[in-house]
Amino acid sequence: MAAGKPFIYSDIHPIRREMNYGFCGQLVNPNDINEITEAIEKYLRDRELLKVHSSNGRKIIEQGKNWESESVKLINFINRFLS
Repeated sequence: MAAGKPFIYSDIHPIRREMNYGFCGQLVNPNDINEITEAIEKYLRDRELLKVHSSNGRKIIEQGKNWESESVKLINFINRFLS
């Protein structure tokens, strides 16, 4: 997303919960090669969707969903756990 590209991630609950994936990428069953292939082909067929998802993903990173902001949350969690 930081590179301005849409994502194709494994469809697992933590990702589904964290990401507004319908606007910047696709979630797939990691064990279903046909589903993964279809997700890739979808972007190859629909260049406008590729452009929109790429732009939306980049905006999410710029608005603070990035490692710098997430690392602060992780450090705070660890500090609370160790206290």
